[in-house]
Amino acid sequence: MLMILSKIANMFYFQHYFPISFFLFFGTNTFTLAQDSLLSPTAMQEDFQFVQEQLFNVHANPFSQLSKENYTAYLDSLKAGLTQPLSAAGFRQKVNLALIPLGDEHAAISIPGSKAEKSTPNWADSVATNIAYRRVADVGYIFARSFATRGSQDLPVYERCIDSIFAVIRRDGVTRLAIDVSSNEGGASAVGDMIIKHIYPRPYKNYSMNWKRSDAYLAKLTSWGFRDETYQKTFPC
Repeated sequence: MLMILSKIANMFYFQHYFPISFFLFFGTNTFTLAQDSLLSPTAMQEDFQFVQEQLFNVHANPFSQLSKENYTAYLDSLKAGLTQPLSAAGFRQKVNLALIPLGDEHAAISIPGSKAEKSTPNWADSVATNIAYRRVADVGYIFARSFATRGSQDLPVYERCIDSIFAVIRRDGVTRLAIDVSSNEGGASAVGDMIIKHIYPRPYKNYSMNWKRSDAYLAKLTSWGFRDETYQKTFPC
């Protein structure tokens, strides 16, 4: 018997630093001012314009919910409301509203280096301990805290960890297995596949997606030391 403990109906919820996610990063004005000072309306409006350009040009299907005309009008109304200085966290709350019409739960806004991001642990720095196992009576319990990676170089670490966990599960002879992803914010879908192959070895229907590479996004990733060869080879937008 297999139980999946999750925040949502889907088996796994993937969102965090991997190319299946649509991630936006703010432009120069906000990034250089986002440490402690308030952001000026002019800087925020310029960066909001950058966000709009990325939404329309990089996202694979930005007009699935609204037409381009209606989406533009919606974004214009949000940008017009940026009339008072805000902290980086406050600005992110405002600009997150721009993502709602996408209907895409993988879309996210980030301001690297700002206090807005520092309250969230970077689980990509602790790949080897993101997935843990223990036995409770005849039940095996896997706690999958995160599938976060810093790039494809972390996938072999996950694979060794997951393979060793299932070796212990087989040795324990448990009759039921619970996989807890209730606090998992996501990451690489390949990590989920590694778990599934131990549970269901037969072929199964996965998902399909459209990718477009943003060279601006790729430049940011490279500057932060994040490597992903698959994303680098993706057709540019």
